[in-house]
Amino acid sequence: MMIARDLMQVEVITVQDDTALEDVLDLLMQEHISGAPVVDREGFLVGVISQVDVFFGSRTRSGLNERVGERTEITRVKDVMTSPPICANEDTPVHDMAEMMCKLHIHRLPVVKRGRLSGMVSSIDICRAMCHGSPQAEAV
Repeated sequence: MMIARDLMQVEVITVQDDTALEDVLDLLMQEHISGAPVVDREGFLVGVISQVDVFFGSRTRSGLNERVGERTEITRVKDVMTSPPICANEDTPVHDMAEMMCKLHIHRLPVVKRGRLSGMVSSIDICRAMCHGSPQAEAV
């Protein structure tokens, strides 16, 4: 049975939650990616940010600071990221990841080991495994 560890990309572009949204947008465009995992300084996965979050999140989220009652400007990843993140463990079966992606309409899953980011599996990674005809992929 094929598992996340078998497919995951280990070199993953990440951002931190205090990164400016304009910097994230530049990074996504520069790297030709549509999203990135958000990690803390120790490498623990804390969220996921996508182009949709960057483009539309700051427009749709309330800019109201409820504690003070003042409007706040939404400028950082933490203001619009998806948290807690949807993720897989290194030993999650590929079939389960594919099912989760389909059900939730997402195209990538961060992979964690004991809470720390260890890789990323995209829907394209799963398709490639199936197309290459590996015996394990046929079970997907």
